[in-house]
Amino acid sequence: MQLRRTTNLTFLVVSYASMAAAVYGGTIFPPSVADRAEVCFNPCQTANGVGDPVLASISRGSSIPNLINVSAASSMEFTEAYWKANVGVGGSINQSGFGAINYSSYAIGTLFDNLTIPTGSYLIIPIHLTGSVNVSFSAPSNLPPGTVVGATVTVSYRCQVNGFSNGTYLPGSDCSAPQLNFTSAQQVDQMIDLKIPFIANQPFTLELDPSVKAVIGIGGVGGSGPYAFTAQARGAFDHTAVLEAAQVYDSNDNLLSNIAITSDSGFSFTDPPGASAVPEPASFLLLPGGLGLVALLRARRNRSVDLD
Repeated sequence: MQLRRTTNLTFLVVSYASMAAAVYGGTIFPPSVADRAEVCFNPCQTANGVGDPVLASISRGSSIPNLINVSAASSMEFTEAYWKANVGVGGSINQSGFGAINYSSYAIGTLFDNLTIPTGSYLIIPIHLTGSVNVSFSAPSNLPPGTVVGATVTVSYRCQVNGFSNGTYLPGSDCSAPQLNFTSAQQVDQMIDLKIPFIANQPFTLELDPSVKAVIGIGGVGGSGPYAFTAQARGAFDHTAVLEAAQVYDSNDNLLSNIAITSDSGFSFTDPPGASAVPEPASFLLLPGGLGLVALLRARRNRSVDLD
């Protein structure tokens, strides 16, 4: 584990699995921000975020004549005020025999902060998400019955509230937003509201885990083949997801005014930096040939397709 001290935050650079286990086991970390970029051929490869802001990026490509021509890239930049991510997965492949293939590009951030709110019952943190999605695939017309070909981009915002003193979840502590699924090319400009329960004057740990995933899958292929497929999915959210001003409500859903939210990090949830204060996005890893990741799994593995 490596800790980097900045002005207000402790940036944690550690594997996601190790960090989660420590928190859920009852240990409360100091305020921290971390992220991870991942591309999955077989096996997956990951890069953990470093710096201030935290930045993680990774890319990979593979080409086998007459069989596959694939590439992938993933990156995320993350602070308490905003996150921005790019994920890409796609390519061309000749598939024969039985089996399924499933490839993904993934970026996830993890934030912990300890808050105290003097009155009220729940907190609303709005996230303004902007970006673009490009999803496409093609398949031959003579595919065997039951063959599934698909591509999608998903955006998830996991949110949890832990009791500060003992690391246990508070009642109703799952404040996650519904997952967004994109299966066609489009511009994205929408709000994501996180409804966060708390007990007045009782410190609690807030965990936020934004993630973006691009995935393609081909399943149920049979017959003699080979069959030529092409697919790509890219989510470009590099302009970005910004935290808007948080609002406190009482148990009767009445908005409370001028409520001071104390955070261990010093970050102001009621007056966060706006979109204009967000730095220009770092250059995203270019996808070779304009395509994202595809990984070839041998047909004999018979893995199922997961487009979630």
